[in-house]
Amino acid sequence: MPHSLGNYPHNRLLSRFQYIQRLARAAGPSLSVFANFSKEVSKMKNKTTAGLLAIFLGGLGVHKFYLGQMGRGIVYLLFSWTLIPAVVGLIEGILYFAQAQDVFDAKYNTSVSRHSA
Repeated sequence: MPHSLGNYPHNRLLSRFQYIQRLARAAGPSLSVFANFSKEVSKMKNKTTAGLLAIFLGGLGVHKFYLGQMGRGIVYLLFSWTLIPAVVGLIEGILYFAQAQDVFDAKYNTSVSRHSA
């Protein structure tokens, strides 16, 4: 394993995204598609996707991970055995669908520039 990749299993501070980026850089142009993986994750979030994930997989916190709320996603995952996150996820999914697009964008797509009509 090349020195530039670090020692991933022993370095808990190194995120998986950073590890993928380092692998892509070390592999050269053949894996360059993965070099910007973490940047792709931070792109604009879709309200419909968030709503569907919340309704169908909300008990596992998948919608929170999708929206970039990793801490809340982990909490949902830890308490998934109680079925409380599933009920909360169902309610959140309905709220996402009922929410106006501009309100959703203001909350979850703050880094994306919006144009006024």
